[in-house]
Amino acid sequence: MNLKLSGRCILRAWEPGELEYHLSHGLSLRQAMRQSVCKNEQASHNIIVLLGKELIADFLVGVAPGALSYCAIGTGVADPTPGDTILGTETYRQAWGTRTRYANGITLDALVMVAHCSIVIQEGGVFGGAATGAANSGTLYAHFLQYYDNTATPQDLTFEYQGTIG
Repeated sequence: MNLKLSGRCILRAWEPGELEYHLSHGLSLRQAMRQSVCKNEQASHNIIVLLGKELIADFLVGVAPGALSYCAIGTGVADPTPGDTILGTETYRQAWGTRTRYANGITLDALVMVAHCSIVIQEGGVFGGAATGAANSGTLYAHFLQYYDNTATPQDLTFEYQGTIG
């Protein structure tokens, strides 16, 4: 059996508080994004690291705990490699707010409020297994470079991870 895994992350910037306003009125994150004006959008492809592939194999036989549960951002600048186990310099992580499966893929969405991401973001990652809110916890599934300077005019950010099998 030969499974091909691929993915990409889409970072979007939003006026601070706009998405939170819509969420407080009962909209889902996806609905709130449709009601708001995106200030910036950029996509970044990732690599599925070796531990990420092992995590998927563990999921398939039912021995992996949890799911792909956290989005992490950081300031590390080194190119991702298959042997990575953590981000270069993780600065914040957020639980995925929504997780959707479609046909042979998944979409994960997370909102990171401006208070947690007023940095120059250089990298990101998807964590699963026994991941918690603590930096470097759990199993790194995917690692990607994602440059975004969120310091001059800080915005709330959303991260949408799209993963495909096949």
